Amino acid sequence: MKFLSNYFVNTFSVIIATVFTFINFLVILLPFYLLIIPLILQDKEAINFSANMFVYIMIFMFIFTIIYLFVDMFFGFTLKNITQDCILIEDDDKDFKLYKQVFNETLEKFDLKNVELLLKSSDEVNAFAIFSFRKKYVIITSAMIDHISNTYSNLEEQKNALRGLIAHELSHLLNWDSLPNIILLSGQNVAYYLSLTLTTIMDFIITIFSYIPVTAIFALIFRLLFLGLNWALVSFYNFILYPIYLFIERFLGRLVEYRSDYQSAQALSWEPMYACLYSLMMLDGNTYHSNFSTHPNTISRILNIYKAEKSLEIIEASFFTKYFSILFVSFFSAWIFYFSYLYFDQIEIISQFLEKFIIESYYYTINSAIYLYESKLYIVILLSIITLYFTVKIFNKVALNYKLKNLSDTLNTNENTDIDFLLLYAIENNDIHSFINILKAGANINSTLFKQSIDDFTKETNPKFSTYITTIKEKN
Repeated sequence: MKFLSNYFVNTFSVIIATVFTFINFLVILLPFYLLIIPLILQDKEAINFSANMFVYIMIFMFIFTIIYLFVDMFFGFTLKNITQDCILIEDDDKDFKLYKQVFNETLEKFDLKNVELLLKSSDEVNAFAIFSFRKKYVIITSAMIDHISNTYSNLEEQKNALRGLIAHELSHLLNWDSLPNIILLSGQNVAYYLSLTLTTIMDFIITIFSYIPVTAIFALIFRLLFLGLNWALVSFYNFILYPIYLFIERFLGRLVEYRSDYQSAQALSWEPMYACLYSLMMLDGNTYHSNFSTHPNTISRILNIYKAEKSLEIIEASFFTKYFSILFVSFFSAWIFYFSYLYFDQIEIISQFLEKFIIESYYYTINSAIYLYESKLYIVILLSIITLYFTVKIFNKVALNYKLKNLSDTLNTNENTDIDFLLLYAIENNDIHSFINILKAGANINSTLFKQSIDDFTKETNPKFSTYITTIKEKN
């Protein structure tokens, strides 16, 4: 996983962002294109013209998106919009001298130049990094500063947590982690304006025909068909395509978070990042996360950097990690430009393929639905899904019991550690998987750092969890 996050995660994210941008274009254009399906078998010229226009517009949208992306990356339109309410912290700023000093000291550990620190007045506990080709910013919200101050009463502990936070964000800058989001934003901006233009033109045409008695009924039918197709495609996008995208993108995003945590620990040692993550634990104490979470759970992040050694070298990003993504976008864009220029007069070939695909898909969908109903195959599919669900549940239970019974070889029962407190959060949140991972990392199951023993804490806060602890201790 570390190899994947260090070298390939940004490339995968950029590819997914590019593909999803195309999907976004399709969702916008298809309602207009699919309206001519009833004419497919009646008017060949209509389908050819529509298919040609569809391909032309798709190529135009992609080319315009790439142009917009590189212009945005150079002039920083998105960056200016995000940072417009932020305060730039200068070296001679007396009110924020401490933050700037910590920032400058941390920046020296990374192979980065011309990075500035911004403070954003906000109630959201957050920090993030964003860049253009000319400027780079680390942005910390006022609520984040206040939260760290409230977590730690000692000034040195506050500075330590702030160092870990800043180093984490500098890792994002170093590896150009915001590039996939910038690609998506560029595509969304282009898609929005084109959608607005096409919808305005269509409304204008429908309105004209609605005032003509002969065509008024057809204008109404056309409008209803468009609204129906648009609703169907948007629903498909929101409930199927977008969740799939989130599942993949957030999986990759969690790998990025692990990498940034680890590079922070490499730059400063594990204690500053630990202090930062500890403050996040104090925020809500929630250990749970799903496959659609934007960040890993805090416990797994702490375990990822626990006892990581400080590197004596400046933290750098490999050429592949930093530049391959932008080179990929550039190469793919150049290929599209070349293809469009060289084969522009042969667009009709693509249109004919598209026409054939749409017609076959149309009939295949109808025939498949009829076959599923008549053959009652949907019952078999439903039973298979139910069987698979219970099989997975049984497998997970067996695997959990195996993990519990095989902890005895490495179980710490005597020596207190800095991560013992994580056991309490895992118990409180009924998170047995995190509990096991904490013990594997060396936490003391009989820790004496707390007012009451872990056994007594469990009986008081989550009695059902006691079964797991009993199973683990019996095998020790």
